[in-house]
Amino acid sequence: MPQHPPRTLKPWLALVLGLVAVAALLWGLQIFDQASEFEGAGEPVRVGETTDGRTQLPGRGPDGDAQAAAPVERLSARPAALEAVDLGYGSDTDLAVIVGRVVDSSEAPLPDIEVNLYDESGEYLDSALSEDDGTFLLEWDEPLLAGWALGTEPDAAADPDDPASLGPATYVHPVDLLPGAKPAECLLVLLTAPRIEGVVFAADTREPCAWADIELVSTHPAWIDEFQDTFTEEDGSFGLSVVDLPSTKLLLRVLDEDDRVSLIGPFDLSPGEVRWLEIPLRDPRIITGRLLDARTGAGLENGEVVVLPLHEAFETGDSWDLSFDDGSFTLESIESPPEITWIYAEAEDHGPALVQVPRGRSEVDIRLSPVASLLGRVLDDEDAPVEGAMVRALLAGPDGRLYEDYEDVAFTDEDGSFELDLELVPVDAAVLIIEGDDHVRLRRALSELTPVGMGGETRFEITIERLPSS
Repeated sequence: MPQHPPRTLKPWLALVLGLVAVAALLWGLQIFDQASEFEGAGEPVRVGETTDGRTQLPGRGPDGDAQAAAPVERLSARPAALEAVDLGYGSDTDLAVIVGRVVDSSEAPLPDIEVNLYDESGEYLDSALSEDDGTFLLEWDEPLLAGWALGTEPDAAADPDDPASLGPATYVHPVDLLPGAKPAECLLVLLTAPRIEGVVFAADTREPCAWADIELVSTHPAWIDEFQDTFTEEDGSFGLSVVDLPSTKLLLRVLDEDDRVSLIGPFDLSPGEVRWLEIPLRDPRIITGRLLDARTGAGLENGEVVVLPLHEAFETGDSWDLSFDDGSFTLESIESPPEITWIYAEAEDHGPALVQVPRGRSEVDIRLSPVASLLGRVLDDEDAPVEGAMVRALLAGPDGRLYEDYEDVAFTDEDGSFELDLELVPVDAAVLIIEGDDHVRLRRALSELTPVGMGGETRFEITIERLPSS
């Protein structure tokens, strides 16, 4: 078989291909440089993004019904609506700075919209009004931990009975924002409020439930104190536009005059969506059980057993009891949905417990162990002990919020060491918050911390960062 000589490029063709490759490389570097300018904490994002980074904008069909418009891609560069926002802040300021603009779905500016700033636990910090061009500026003199949020106040003109009303916007920042860092940018887009319609009926008879109370809440920390409500009509029907709450992490509870109850959620709604629900109401649960010593199995007398509300807006009536000498107790979970019930129990000289009682169970034994003690040290990022730091353990409830009424506290000594007895907070539901002067506050679930063995004991070494200016 004849051998062919190796093929080679002609000199002029090689030169052309080389020039094309160089041009492509320079173009790619330019695009990368433009995109890099907006990475990290300062990257502008649209409120209401889905997990894949896409946003649904509302639209109207030919017959006027709400429908989802084409998805809008995540902003890869600074949007036009933020171009006029003054970014004259940087490392020369000792404040955490947030700048942005409030717009509608067409990116037209919305003036006089109140924008609230919340910390990671949902506590209100500050607010600002949007200017005529929709821009706003917020400044805070302490670190904002990951999970801090922005939320707009509901539109004063919004009407729960008007399907065209705009709902509020909310945004949760995924990383810390420290004083002196690059300002965080946020484009808050107010979109058409979703709507919930449906019918409520008795689960056993299928008869419509008239004048039942419809309560809608969000488990988003920044909105934990807010709710919307309405009542069913004589035929059991109801309708409610979500104009006072964000459209994510929603819970809907229905309660009638006979204490029949139901819970829907958590669920999310899309802008402009109309969600139809058929809701059966069931009789409240009666739960019996015993409070026992985990070591001996003996009943614990005078222990307190409480039904925790699934949300701060949901009251549970008189759903609590003290255990008898044999440890027995009875709970009627009035106003607590029968689908799921959370029980908090405590007794003298024992650590507390948080127990979930799923639907279908009416009896539960709760075993309490001795009080757990957390031992550890708090160090700074240079491994120096932090003296006088406050170590707090709080109960994380079923809705994700922290219950301030259930708290255990300790302080570090000169060696940074602490001993914290968990008398009110269960070990498996504890969130630690560590605060020290001139240090960034740290919040961690106890389950996220890795213990270390020291001298036959289990201890925790916790590092908190010093503030940049300290």
